[in-house]
Amino acid sequence: MTSSTSSPTDSPGPELLVDLRDSSWRMSFPAMGTRVDLIVEGGSARQMTEAVCELVARHERLWSRFSAHSDVTRLNTACGQWVDVDPATCALLARVKDLIDVTSGCFNPLIEPVRQLWDPAGALAALVAGAGAATSTESATTPGSDALAEVLPLCSPGMLDVDPAASRARLKGGARIDLGAIAKGASADQARDLCARLGARAALVSIGTSSIAALGRRSDGTPWRVGIRDPRSSESSWLGYVELPDRMSLSTSGDNLGALVEVAPDHAQRFNHVIDPRSGMPARILARSATVICADGMTAEALSTGMLIGGRQAVVLPHTADGDAAASPSSIIVGGERGVMAGGIRVDARPAQIWHPRQELSESDGGAGVSGQNSSTSPT
Repeated sequence: MTSSTSSPTDSPGPELLVDLRDSSWRMSFPAMGTRVDLIVEGGSARQMTEAVCELVARHERLWSRFSAHSDVTRLNTACGQWVDVDPATCALLARVKDLIDVTSGCFNPLIEPVRQLWDPAGALAALVAGAGAATSTESATTPGSDALAEVLPLCSPGMLDVDPAASRARLKGGARIDLGAIAKGASADQARDLCARLGARAALVSIGTSSIAALGRRSDGTPWRVGIRDPRSSESSWLGYVELPDRMSLSTSGDNLGALVEVAPDHAQRFNHVIDPRSGMPARILARSATVICADGMTAEALSTGMLIGGRQAVVLPHTADGDAAASPSSIIVGGERGVMAGGIRVDARPAQIWHPRQELSESDGGAGVSGQNSSTSPT
């Protein structure tokens, strides 16, 4: 995913729609600045609801930068000192360093100091209000080269130290981290695995509609379907859908806002709200969305972001001793200016077998699910 920013949310509790043992049921609840959706077949809905809510709440307490006592907040405010963190946080931070390398720096949760300089949310609010955005180099939306040069070194992966043996970490030199995107991928995977341990025959877990994990198959024996939104159209418009295999995870990163335009008395300047961590500048995005399917939600999150910002050439997967790519995605679907291209790196499941472009579907296949921010889920 793009290095997204989560926001606090009120949590009135889960919406338990059905509570029958050994039947299909759904449940939704707010968490991690978004919505968590479960579609499950089998098991006790009440038991799984309580267990998944507890799991996600624990992760939010550990990884939310909006929680005053989370591991992330304590790291961000420790002024370079070592911080004792939960072993789960330590493992997540170690993966962050690996995934920054795998994506050639296109995925980088340490980008927060640079992103705050650009303030794309502020620019968008100004444009919506009709005021335009200032083009001064001192503007919060267009930082000058001096300001970027000052904070860009803080985004280096070398600013993060992780000591797994002592379960501690530190951020040096005023660096800050936001684990929002990768935390959603990890949480979706763990929630799916928890449902499996508690007796689910099949399940689909969605966090924010862009981080999705699948277990088993639907009751009719077909794979779970996940619709991919058309980022150039309305929320109900979709490009097609993918079939998500058992124990596989999906992440979609998208440029849903497109280019923001600053209006000045003498000119207009366009910039993208997705920032390239390597340069600190708005990314030169060729595709409007990138979806990755693989066996690991955290890897899917990093690769979809890397593909969106840097293209396929930015993803350099590590190899095992026998030459096979480690943690290879089974499919990469990139939504470009001229439609959708399906391709993969060491393809384990042929994209043609799991990707169904909308133009090739009959009317009876339409409606792959309720649309969401980047993708959508369908139980039928």
